[in-house]
Formats: sequence, C-alpha cells, structure tokens
Amino acid sequence: MTYHVETPWHFWPMALVTTVWQGALAAGHVLSRSGAEAWVTRVPPQLDAYLASLPLWADLLWALSVWAGLLGALLMIGRVAGAALALAIGFLGALVLFVGLFWIPPGLLAVARGGHIALIVAAVAISAAIWAYAREQKQAGVLD
Repeated sequence: MTYHVETPWHFWPMALVTTVWQGALAAGHVLSRSGAEAWVTRVPPQLDAYLASLPLWADLLWALSVWAGLLGALLMIGRVAGAALALAIGFLGALVLFVGLFWIPPGLLAVARGGHIALIVAAVAISAAIWAYAREQKQAGVLD
C-alpha cells in the first residue's frame, strides 16, 4: 500500500537554499583549484598557497564534500531519499578535512585569518544542519 506524505511548507525553501549553498561551495572549489582571478583576489596569498599545496587525500576530501553536497541538494529537489546519504557524505568529508587541515604543515591556524577559519567552521556546521534536516525529511517520508 502506498501513501502520500504532504510536503511541509519549509521543504522547498530549504531545498533551494541548500542547492544555492552547495553550488557556491562547489564553485569555490572549482575557482580555487583552477587558480581563477575571482578566487585569488579574495584569498590571502599564504592561504591560497597553502590550499594549492594540499596533499592528494585532502584535495579529494574537499572535492568529495562539495560535490556530494551538491548531489545531495539536487536529489533533495527531486525528493529522492538518497539526498540524506549524499549530504551525510558531504558533511563527513568536510568535517574530516577541517580537522585534518590542522595537521598539514604549516597548519590552518598559521595561514588563515580568524574570519576564514570562522567561515570554514560555519560551512561544516551548516553542512551538518542540512544533513540533519534531510535525514529528518527522509524519516518523515518527504524524501522517498
């Protein structure tokens, strides 16, 4: 027997905001890795050099976190249950990367200003909140 779960009023605005957020993170990844002027002019040179020198595992985690997050956002728009899993992978990738950045010499604190670290912390926290929301919507049957 199938049943219809009504979509709550907050789902579509949240799905839209999630897609814009994850799209911005993905664009930031592309701009950073390509050395685009739009990125280079907004990031301190020492932070840009640090990010450019990341080991392969860190770069892969960065890519995994942003692209899994964007996939999750698009799946959310399609009301696909797999959105919660993709967003979980994106969040966990971001969390492991953030923690790992403190151990890659010279360390994130040595090259980033307070505002940049706050932005990274906010990105991880927002990713966690988005994943929690998607998980809740999956459990409620909105994502099926």
